[in-house]
Parts: sequence; structure tokens; C-alpha cells
Amino acid sequence: MLAAGGGVELHLHEQLSEKEKSLYGVEWARGSRAMVHSYEVDSVESLLSVVPSDSLIRGPLETPWGTRLIIVSDPDGHLLEFRERTK
Repeated sequence: MLAAGGGVELHLHEQLSEKEKSLYGVEWARGSRAMVHSYEVDSVESLLSVVPSDSLIRGPLETPWGTRLIIVSDPDGHLLEFRERTK
């Protein structure tokens, strides 16, 4: 985590391995400036009931770093990650 304040956390992540790219459905080219906006929520399950099925890209997924997440695409194609802490 780079910074936290006012209820907002900013995380920087290492480049994903090929296995992680496949698992999470990320198709960015090396060096891409593409971004996934990530938001912490209380319950991924509650979001699943309102997310249109054609917007769900991946998930729910359990990560080794203690979160459960879904990745959705908004109408403009931006990727949004919603995650809840499990640890």
C-alpha cells in the first residue's frame, strides 16, 4: 500500500505473472498503462446480485493475499475490481 487516508487506499502491484494474467483475465501488454480501479467493499456477494452478468469479467476469486474479489467492466470498458478482505 502506497498511501491511506480519508477511507481511501492506494495500492501499487507488481506486474502479474502469465499464470496470474490468465487466472484474473488480465490481457494487458507488457508496459501497458491500463488501469484497474479497485474498491474495497464489505461483501462481494451483495454486489453480485446487482452486477449485470455481461459485465462480470472474473470472479468471485480468492487471492493468496487475503481478499475475495470480482472484476467487472463498466459500459465504457473500464475494469473495476471490487474486493473484500478475508484475512
